[in-house]
Amino acid sequence: MTTIFEMLRRTSPTTFIFKQTISLLFGDEWHMFMPDVPMGHEHFDVKLPMKQSQYFGPFPESYQELADDDILSLLDYAMRGVRRS
Repeated sequence: MTTIFEMLRRTSPTTFIFKQTISLLFGDEWHMFMPDVPMGHEHFDVKLPMKQSQYFGPFPESYQELADDDILSLLDYAMRGVRRS
């Protein structure tokens, strides 16, 4: 699997500096939405929207028009489980 940093390494010098900054702050294998449970874990599907909600805030109300009831209840549960500062 190609990491984000391998992709960034093949790009512009500005992007390379960005990559180096992220590596210094978070480490080489950092991924914004990497959950704290392994893939295949029963909570994996909940942890990803929790991370997204943590970084970007609540999901828009327009999702109600797009998603079915199961997805909406998952997103609601994920947003309730996120601590906001």
